Amino acid sequence: MGLFGNFVYKNEEGENFWLHKDEEGDRTFYYFSKDPEGAIPSLPDGYVVKENPHSHMPYLQKGQGKSFIDKIFDILGI
Repeated sequence: MGLFGNFVYKNEEGENFWLHKDEEGDRTFYYFSKDPEGAIPSLPDGYVVKENPHSHMPYLQKGQGKSFIDKIFDILGI
């Protein structure tokens, strides 16, 4: 993911989706695409990845609790 390339999410069906960012004026939009070109390296702070149970398309949601990198550090015992 971010440490070794751009952020990629593998859904329940095994498909890869890369996270992209688009800015229009003072608004920022995040979206997932099957195209890795132009993907960003990490999740924005405070967000978690969720998956639509019907379409299996990932999306971002403002999360609560630990960030992605904090969870990795917990797993590694750092």
